[in-house]
Amino acid sequence: MATALLGKLLPLSIIYPESFILLKISPRMEYDINGNPTDKQCGYTLRCAETKEFDKVRIKVPLIKLPITQEELDDIKGQKRVFIKVINGRIKPYYSTVTKTIEDSIEADGFEIVESKL
Repeated sequence: MATALLGKLLPLSIIYPESFILLKISPRMEYDINGNPTDKQCGYTLRCAETKEFDKVRIKVPLIKLPITQEELDDIKGQKRVFIKVINGRIKPYYSTVTKTIEDSIEADGFEIVESKL
């Protein structure tokens, strides 16, 4: 039986805690109609760990002014963890034809740096 949630955009807060540990920031490129990456950046992918089970997740954000860059994150790595709160986070389960499983697509309008609640 299929899930009623497949393909539905849900608030991220119903699945994950409010804050995440920011691990990496990568540019996200646009793709052409054939599925090939182009040279045009359309946003960023945040590699994060959620703060309960420390599961790793990827969060897509649009091309925005970042509150911290990857270079700044690299400079403080090993000294302290950077905690973020996503702004208007959404999660959408989808069926992956590559892995043949249901996976999550997570997106947000942005993020802000917050103090640790651990």
